[in-house]
Amino acid sequence: MSLLNNAVVPSAVVGLYGLAFVLGVGHYSQEQTAAHLRQIEQHRAEAEAIRRSEETTRLQVLNARVAAARAQQAQLAAAMKEAAQAAALAALPGDPAKGEMTYMPCATCHGMQAEGKRVFNAPRLAGQEPWYVRSQHLKFKEGVRGQHPHDIYGMQMAASLIYNVEVLDNVVVYIASLITEKTVERGKGDAAAGKQHYAVCATCHGVNAEGIETRQAPALNNQHAWYLETQFKHFKYGLRGNHKSDIAGRQMVPVMQALKDETVVGLVAYIQSCNDL
Repeated sequence: MSLLNNAVVPSAVVGLYGLAFVLGVGHYSQEQTAAHLRQIEQHRAEAEAIRRSEETTRLQVLNARVAAARAQQAQLAAAMKEAAQAAALAALPGDPAKGEMTYMPCATCHGMQAEGKRVFNAPRLAGQEPWYVRSQHLKFKEGVRGQHPHDIYGMQMAASLIYNVEVLDNVVVYIASLITEKTVERGKGDAAAGKQHYAVCATCHGVNAEGIETRQAPALNNQHAWYLETQFKHFKYGLRGNHKSDIAGRQMVPVMQALKDETVVGLVAYIQSCNDL
């Protein structure tokens, strides 16, 4: 009996050790698995961070290339515009050097860079098409414009004309050579509201108010708001466009008469916004 008991005890001990070993291995395997999963997750996070960093870098490089291409395109467009202006200037009659001296009295009202002065209601001439500057001067000279007694500044212009055509050409080409860095004075109207009323104007003045010579319609988008508003009201109330020889001016009259004064302010705001396009 004692031998049997002695045989049973070691077996029980071995069984207990075996069970402990199995349980220990199981516990060890769970910890190893959890650690391995954490390690995998960490590797995934690191890989995702690297991927995002590389993607950000690629986007930065791409954006830099796009910005550089746009800047180069803008420079090219500016150079082409400058070349076109130089060619157009060279094709004009007149001598700008001689025109500079003749222009000095004009600068009193229109400014040294032909930027325009509100105090004299003198418009900006720099950037305006030479054909229009010349044609309006001739209209003042021929009594087509600046004859209404309420158009005080127009009458002043009519009294200070250049009557020699050659001298006029010199002044026109000189004005065309001027580049002013002064920006136009903006209006306070609602450009969005004015847009719908510009559709009629675009027929003659162009989609972006750039002017169309064949229709005798000047550029409007580079002019001061106060001058545009004043001239539009002059058309509306009969101070301008009332001469039988002023065909283009007479066409403006019914267009302006159809608009309220507050609508004109919004229209001018939209016209000026065209220069931002």
